[in-house]
Amino acid sequence: MLAKLYVALPFSLLMSDQAAYTLLTYQDGEYEVTLDLPVKSETPPSRDAPDHIKLNGKPAFLADVLTLTFRKSSFRRASGSEIDPPDDVMNRAIGSFLARLKYVARAPQVHPIELPKCPWRLQYLNDDGTELPQEGDLIRGRGTLTFAFSYIACDPALWEHIHSLPQDFVPPPWNALLVDSVGALPHVGTAVVLAATALEVLIADVLKSLSTESPIPKALWSWINDRGDWQKEPSVEEQFSVLLEILCGHSLKEDNSLWEAFRNLRKARNSFVHEGIPAIGRSAVTSEEAHLLIAKANQIVERLREWLPDKLKWPVFKHEVQLEFGKTLMRGAESPSMPGDSTHGA
Repeated sequence: MLAKLYVALPFSLLMSDQAAYTLLTYQDGEYEVTLDLPVKSETPPSRDAPDHIKLNGKPAFLADVLTLTFRKSSFRRASGSEIDPPDDVMNRAIGSFLARLKYVARAPQVHPIELPKCPWRLQYLNDDGTELPQEGDLIRGRGTLTFAFSYIACDPALWEHIHSLPQDFVPPPWNALLVDSVGALPHVGTAVVLAATALEVLIADVLKSLSTESPIPKALWSWINDRGDWQKEPSVEEQFSVLLEILCGHSLKEDNSLWEAFRNLRKARNSFVHEGIPAIGRSAVTSEEAHLLIAKANQIVERLREWLPDKLKWPVFKHEVQLEFGKTLMRGAESPSMPGDSTHGA
C-alpha cells in the first residue's frame, strides 16, 4: 500500500518539463520512502509570475508542492487512529531534503518546515497508485490547511503613539535586533544570535549611560572597558551582574529565572556560532524553546528599564486591541488545492 504525501512549499522549484530526474528511494524503519518529483499546485499564479520559463533552454515550470511516497504492507486508517506514517517519519524525510537542497543550491529562501504547521495532504493508495475503495469507516486521506498573512493592527491608539515620538527619533539599536529575532523564527540559530546580540548591545548601552551619571572617573571607566585585550575586559555576564550592581545597585542575578534564561540564551548562541547547532547542553533548541528565550530577553529589557533613572528610560508603548478574523472555505473547481486533494477521507 502507498501513502502519498503532498507538502506545500513556501518557495518554488524551477523544474524542467523534459529533463530526466532520478528518483531516490531509501528505508526508514518499516517504511520505504521515495522522494518524488515536486509538482505544481492548483493555486493560481501571482500576477508577477512569468508566462513562459525555460531551464537550460528547455520548457520548465514552477513547482511548489513537495511529494513523497511511503510504502509498506498496510497503514493504520481507522477513524480516530494515530497518523500513519507518523509525524516524525514524514518530518524526517521533509527536513532531510530541504537541508540538502539549501546546502547544494545555496538557497537562502529555504527554511525548515514541519507538519502539521504547513498545508499538507496524505493520500492512501493501492500499490499501483489507484484510489482505494471506500470501506466502512476507513479513511482514504488526511491533511490540514493553514493560512498565513502579515498584519499590524493599527488602531487610533497605535497611530497616536507613533506621532508622540519626535520626527528625528532613533530607536535604540538593540531594539531592532530583539524585534527581528522573533521574525527570524523558525530559524532558531539566527533568532538566538539576534536576541543574544540585542542583550549585549543593551547592557553596553545601559552601562555607558549610567557611567555618565556616576562619580566613577571617566578614565577609570574607559580602562575597565577598553584594555586592548578582550580577555581582560568585563564579560557580558559580569556586565549584567557586577558592573550593573556597581552603577545602579541591581544585578540580573537578583531574578533567578531571568539570569538562567540569559545564560541559556548565551549558551544557545555560542553553540550555534561555534558548532552550527543552537543547543543548551546536549539538547538542540526547538523553535518553541527559542520563542520562550526571546520572551525572557524582552523581560530582561523591562527589568533593566525599571532599575534605570527616569531620564535614561526609553519610551515604551503598550495597548490592547480586539481582533476577529473570518475565512470562507470553498470546495469545488474554483477552490485552490494541492495535487491529491479530494473530498475523500478526513
